[in-house]
Amino acid sequence: MISTGDAVLLLKGLKDKTAPVRINFVMAGARCAFEGVITEVSESEVMAMIPAGFKVNCAMLVKFEGARFEYGDTREAPATVREALSEKFISALTILLRNGTRIVFTELNR
Repeated sequence: MISTGDAVLLLKGLKDKTAPVRINFVMAGARCAFEGVITEVSESEVMAMIPAGFKVNCAMLVKFEGARFEYGDTREAPATVREALSEKFISALTILLRNGTRIVFTELNR
């Protein structure tokens, strides 16, 4: 687990470098995923969107109240899968909401 403050710093870093991210939203009975960029980060929430140049519109707002955070870097992955993971991803920040919903922001390696 990492602190909310550390999670906010990681998300602000992704926003500042306009890093492409894949967002996976998983809750009981439903899943959703899209690729986009982080457009806003505050101490209490994050907003991610598909860039305006695409013909599809999608946005997601996640509030941090009561959330827990986990962070992983492909350099920390087991040696047997590290190379395959690092070809696609750099790192992942997971937001675990109180209701069991899991949102994963994965920085894409492009």
